[in-house]
Amino acid sequence: MALERNYIISPNYLKENTVIESNISDKILKSSILDSQNEELVPIIGTALFNSVISKITQGTLAGEYKILVDNYIIPMLEKYSIINAMIFLDTQITQKGVVQKNSDNSEHLDSAEFNHRHKLLENKALRTKSNLTSFLKKNYASFTELTSSDWYSEVVLPMLDSSINLD
Repeated sequence: MALERNYIISPNYLKENTVIESNISDKILKSSILDSQNEELVPIIGTALFNSVISKITQGTLAGEYKILVDNYIIPMLEKYSIINAMIFLDTQITQKGVVQKNSDNSEHLDSAEFNHRHKLLENKALRTKSNLTSFLKKNYASFTELTSSDWYSEVVLPMLDSSINLD
């Protein structure tokens, strides 16, 4: 029995709305999206709100503040973090012979300094979208019953104030 995966954005969404090319493997992008959701999004919005958002998307009932949350804050953040997570594996494969690098006659790999520079630029953009999401949730805390019915503020927002994300 296959485990059901819930995606807020799809590989096709990334290909159509970001710099991701259409020939990138959906397998890589799905893994990148799930990592972004689990490692970046859920720690901010909590499991209850995440499950509510997934449910509303699945049922086609996403509206009001939830739609604003998803369209203006969650999706932009997931776009950036999904690209960052995908960048690591775009030119590599994990095979039974080990981790191998794919080559192409028509392209040239960035040197590590240029890759790191571009990665850092994208990471800075991702951190800004994360900050925007947290600020929106702080300002609209009462609009999301999933947050008001838990210790979300003290467990998520207060620790984030001490993190590298500047919310002011």
